[in-house]
Amino acid sequence: MRNICASFETWTIPDGSYNNFGIGDKEVFAIGIGKVKVKIANKNYKYLIKSRMNRYSFSGKILYCEGGNEPKIAIDTGFYRFFISGSIITEFKKGQFINGEGELNVDSYEWMHVGKGAPPIYTHFVVDKIRGENMPDEPVFEDEHITIWTWTKSFLDLQEDQLIEFQNTETCDTFTCLLDLTRTA
Repeated sequence: MRNICASFETWTIPDGSYNNFGIGDKEVFAIGIGKVKVKIANKNYKYLIKSRMNRYSFSGKILYCEGGNEPKIAIDTGFYRFFISGSIITEFKKGQFINGEGELNVDSYEWMHVGKGAPPIYTHFVVDKIRGENMPDEPVFEDEHITIWTWTKSFLDLQEDQLIEFQNTETCDTFTCLLDLTRTA
């Protein structure tokens, strides 16, 4: 699988993590798996299978574990290496095989700050598409404690006709967008 779809948080451009980029540009990203359900695998398989949008099922070998306040693991699914972070992964150990499902995302800052001994998981891509929500900026839920805007919904809740394509991240006016990426190396 050379092509993947991953979410990208556009606030990482003004904060200096990334520069603006556009369709056809070559970029290097670390990819994470968020909103994940994961368990120890029964068999030692490596795979990555797209379900919908940026949602994938996966199986792979754990290459790296980092504990502490922000635990992280790196897994090898065959053609891609990814990271998973959060308390959900504290029970796993290097060398184990795990499988599960989750949403691919471009690293906003977590893998940039891993400790020594972390394997390289940065991948070279060509940006094929940049898509964002084609919906009004209106709250979908509001009370005295919280306001949830349309951009906080998962892309899995949207249909293709609710997405609009952008030529580059400079013109993308959504908080989170989807990137269709092709691996080049």
